[in-house]
Amino acid sequence: MQSGNITDVFWTTKDFDFNLLVMFEAVYIYGSVTMAAESLDLSPSSVSQSLQKLRLYFGDPLFVREGKSLSATTVAVSIHQALSPSFDNFLFAFQKVSKQTSHNRLVIDCSAYLSGILIPVITTLVLDSIPQCEIVHTISDPTSNSAEEALIYRRADIIFDSNPHFSMQFVSKKIFEEEIVFICSKTHPRLTDTIDVEQSRHEKFVLLETDSEVINEFQVYADNYFGERNIGMRTRSLLCVLAATEKSDLVGAIPKRLFEKMKSSYDIKMLKPELSMKPVSIYMIYNKTSLNNSSFVQIIEGINSHLLKTLTC
Repeated sequence: MQSGNITDVFWTTKDFDFNLLVMFEAVYIYGSVTMAAESLDLSPSSVSQSLQKLRLYFGDPLFVREGKSLSATTVAVSIHQALSPSFDNFLFAFQKVSKQTSHNRLVIDCSAYLSGILIPVITTLVLDSIPQCEIVHTISDPTSNSAEEALIYRRADIIFDSNPHFSMQFVSKKIFEEEIVFICSKTHPRLTDTIDVEQSRHEKFVLLETDSEVINEFQVYADNYFGERNIGMRTRSLLCVLAATEKSDLVGAIPKRLFEKMKSSYDIKMLKPELSMKPVSIYMIYNKTSLNNSSFVQIIEGINSHLLKTLTC
């Protein structure tokens, strides 16, 4: 097809929803809106609405009821005969490409901190079970909904986040919890191994700024416990919290797992508050339709199994 012809086709079809053709073919084959809906995992009402759009577009009833089934009109038969061969070839090619890409590329979206916990697990699982698969790690912009959009527009296969991103089209499962602890320099002039409400009044804190609703809930929880904290520094980086508390009298809050991993590299110590802090839940989120891929299911099951053994939920 020449570029000029392609432009003409794009222009004449730009307002047409090609998903309607899938529903048309399903109704044509099954002769029933209900059976077509079941085959597509949709509600009968959504198929009926799509059928109504097609009727308006073609200016024809397309299907009329005869007894318990729907019979195609001559216009519907003509549409089916004209589109069916090309449509079948398109679906076959699309399925072939989908299988190839789904086996060859797995995109994981999570923060730099979570990647240190999860990417080693995922890398081992994927390379052992699907050696030809390429793993891609991305970090979405925390100031927008880009993580959720990455799933919607298939720019990511799995998201790990402190926000559950609940949606009818997503599976959102809590996979572990992060205990949050307060830290300060080992040479802090006033704090030894605890911090209480009275002590906190004389200290300045490093505040981890984030758009995560869950982590912000923790910040509110901490403020309710300590009272309004005196903020000496704000940052979006956990490593910055570590570096700042090591070289100053600031008090910070980080995941306990990170503290245990970094305490030998930084001159920091953990402070125990009088009241235990609320943990932060971490969720694994992916599209429900991805479960149609057996390799993807194998990866999900492997992640669940491994994390149950190594992380405390």
